[in-house]
Order: sequence, then structure tokens, then C-alpha cells
Amino acid sequence: MYDIRQMLQLYFIAGTQDCPNPTEDRSQNLLLILEQALQAGITCFQFRDKSKNSLEDQPNAQKALAIQCRDLCRLYNVPFIVDDNVALAIEIDADGVHVGQKDMSPIMIRQMTDKLLIIGLSNNTLEDLWRSEQMIEVDYCGLGPVFPTNSKEKHNPPIGLDFV
Repeated sequence: MYDIRQMLQLYFIAGTQDCPNPTEDRSQNLLLILEQALQAGITCFQFRDKSKNSLEDQPNAQKALAIQCRDLCRLYNVPFIVDDNVALAIEIDADGVHVGQKDMSPIMIRQMTDKLLIIGLSNNTLEDLWRSEQMIEVDYCGLGPVFPTNSKEKHNPPIGLDFV
């Protein structure tokens, strides 16, 4: 198991939708960006491949890319986290999964596998954060969005720096 405090020092989140490059395959571009980030010292990678311009509608290609990202992370001994897709995380032996408040509950995730997955949970309010802190199944809490974002089609309003 990873040291969660160390893991959270420089947590990188990306998917193919974040890697537009008209001259290259988005999957290859993500792998290149991920390797550069690993070389630069990221301490965790979350594979968040969803929404427009992602491989979400091509599950086999998405799974193959997730495996390549996982393998690259393992070369650098960096935890590989899958966003939302618990079944994929278990199937490809990811180090963990990150879910939102409206996704599968951390309790259900723990019941789905004998493997000790790292579980992260997103929070947008103090109430969410308080509930998350009470769940022994949750290894770390995410908070946000802090600023306006285009990375999600549907997201909660920004919470701002004062909240953080």
C-alpha cells in the first residue's frame, strides 16, 4: 500500500479528452504527456477518460490505454487511480479508484473486491467533507472545483479559495 500523504503531493489527472493534438493519436499523446509528468515527479496519476473527445464510447480501446497508463505508472512506482469506473479499476488491477458523491459508494466498492484499493471521494460542501471523513472506507478526499472549469460538462459551482 502507498503512503497516502506522499501520494497526494502532486496528483495529476488526465484523459484523452485533455490531449488534443491534430497530428497525433490522442491516446499516444496522453502516454507521452503522462511519461513527461512522471519524469517531472508526479506522485499519483488519475486516469479520467470521459466526456466529449474521450474513449468513453470505445471501451476496449479505453481499457487498453488504461493498462498502458497503469504499466507506465508502475515503472515509476506511482499509484494509478481510475476515475469512477470501479469495474475497470478492479479488472486491470489499478491501485485505486476515485468516485464522486453520486457514484458508487465506498462501502460497495470495498465489498466488490478482496484487493485493498485506494479509494478517493470528491467533495463540494462541508457536509460532504464531514461525511467522507467519517467513512473508514475512504482513504482520501478531493475538494472542488475550486475555480471554474471546462474539464467537466456537469459540475458543481466553484467553491473558491476561501473554502479551501
